[in-house]
Amino acid sequence: MAEVRELIEKYALQNAVKYKAAPNAGAVMGKLMGEHPELRSRAKEVTPLVKEILAEVEKTGPEEWQKRLEAIAPELIVELSERKEPAKGLPPLDGAENGVVMRFAPNPNGPPTLGSARGIIVNSEYVKKYGGKFIIRFDDTDPVKKRPMPEAYGWYLEDCAWLEAVPDEVIIASQRVHHYYEVAEELIRRGGAYVCKCEQLTFKEHKDKGIACAHREQTPEENMALWKM
Repeated sequence: MAEVRELIEKYALQNAVKYKAAPNAGAVMGKLMGEHPELRSRAKEVTPLVKEILAEVEKTGPEEWQKRLEAIAPELIVELSERKEPAKGLPPLDGAENGVVMRFAPNPNGPPTLGSARGIIVNSEYVKKYGGKFIIRFDDTDPVKKRPMPEAYGWYLEDCAWLEAVPDEVIIASQRVHHYYEVAEELIRRGGAYVCKCEQLTFKEHKDKGIACAHREQTPEENMALWKM
């Protein structure tokens, strides 16, 4: 077991040096079993040994950990120094060099949340990075399930200002319904949309199974007539 004890001490010291704290038993055990899968069948035998060695390491401090690790496993010191920091900041957007249009679409049925702040900041920061336009579009067209709160519109814009993410344009969907109807009719005339008459359960079943809707082959004239009904 001398060789196993040495491995455990190395990994314990590496963990302690990395985090400048007493080594974590789970991390040391995971490293040991990951690097030496032949020991997995001896886990019951190895576990108390890990606890014993970690207790010994904990009796010393950061300076001793560093010196001991340099003495018995200098390669693990090198491994720690070569480990790259994870990339920070926004991931790049392909093809965004000429500017982007980013949209955050809250439903104003309550105050903004931390999740709202994240969406606002990410979209705004992309516009700051590439140039373009940041839009707040209030999705307030469902007065039954998500009844809008008149105060919430202002709350979102106040939070945008506080987050230094002032939108370039504010759109209120409920004030543009007539425009959406015009676009829908234009799509129907061009054959780009159709009117589905499936029952809700049938629609869901077809969607889940990837089955084309039976009304998909209707002509634009048939769809327009159904739309006008």
